[in-house]
Amino acid sequence: MSKKARIAKSYYAQNSSQNKTRYYWVDNTKLFACVLVVLCHLFPSFFAAGILPSSQWASMTVAAVYTFHVPLFFVCSGFLYQKSNRVHDMKSWGGNLLSKLIGLGVPYFVFSLVTLLTKLLFKNDVNTKASSDILNVLFVNPTAPYWYLYALFVFFVIVPCFNTKNDAKKFFVISLVLKALYIINADFLHMNLPYIVNSISGRLIWFALGILLAFDVIDFNKKSVRLIGAICFIVGVVLSIILFKNGFFTEYAKLIIGICFVTSFTILFNSLKIDKLNTLCQRLSALFMPVFLMHTIFAAGCRIVMVRLGIDSAFIHVAVGLFASFIFPSLYYIIAKRIPLLMFLIYPNKVIKSKENS
Repeated sequence: MSKKARIAKSYYAQNSSQNKTRYYWVDNTKLFACVLVVLCHLFPSFFAAGILPSSQWASMTVAAVYTFHVPLFFVCSGFLYQKSNRVHDMKSWGGNLLSKLIGLGVPYFVFSLVTLLTKLLFKNDVNTKASSDILNVLFVNPTAPYWYLYALFVFFVIVPCFNTKNDAKKFFVISLVLKALYIINADFLHMNLPYIVNSISGRLIWFALGILLAFDVIDFNKKSVRLIGAICFIVGVVLSIILFKNGFFTEYAKLIIGICFVTSFTILFNSLKIDKLNTLCQRLSALFMPVFLMHTIFAAGCRIVMVRLGIDSAFIHVAVGLFASFIFPSLYYIIAKRIPLLMFLIYPNKVIKSKENS
């Protein structure tokens, strides 16, 4: 056995017990990010449809939240991926790839198609028009919000688990260089690069950060670390206001603001020691995927029905939109627990594993 293989085996043995550990900060962060994703899709749709009046403050808030809500998901995914410590050779890579292809691919294709067909059928009622080139949308230029699953799968294809903290640090530096190149192109060169290139170079930094955090590089119990988190939050808010109001909300600015907020909330949720919150987020964790997958579909559907019925009350639209975004996907999950086919659409690997064990 090679030295590298022995290191990998040793590291896996040290962390095998951690595979069963519940990382509550991940659940807490995902719940927070999930709520922000829903709100940042819901309220701009009201602004675009004229249901709610927009303002500079509203636009600034949405723009600021976009710098960190999905990056938080990538951080959590990178952290859990490294903690699992599965991928070190071609065999483990192939097994993980097949698992991710099914686990991410099934919901990606199913709900991307549902969204596309809905937008094509009701093209006069939606805020964002859909391309009729379905293959292009599915395989080349994914639609929102499912591009997250697309990008995450790409990361699982190209990124291995790392054996040492130094390897993780080197990978993080590489991701920083790629992000710098992405910013240079976005802010100055304006080259029309393929989506997959932009996705890797623009978002890999957050996945790499999650991997680095899996090596316990930060002691979140230190008061100095918590102070840094508070300072980062304040800096993020101040920069968001100044740069947005002065028209300097460039990709470079977004990165700085995103780093401030991601740092702040990662420290916050790692520092929280609230048992009731941990228990609540753990219980709700199974709902993250259905809410993520279905919130735009249910919310848009309800908005279209209300508009056609002549309902123009902003209060009713907001109340129904929130209900449709959170409650309807949750009801789907409750029903799906009794119907394997419905569960397969959101958690295919769970259904397959259940069948194998029965």
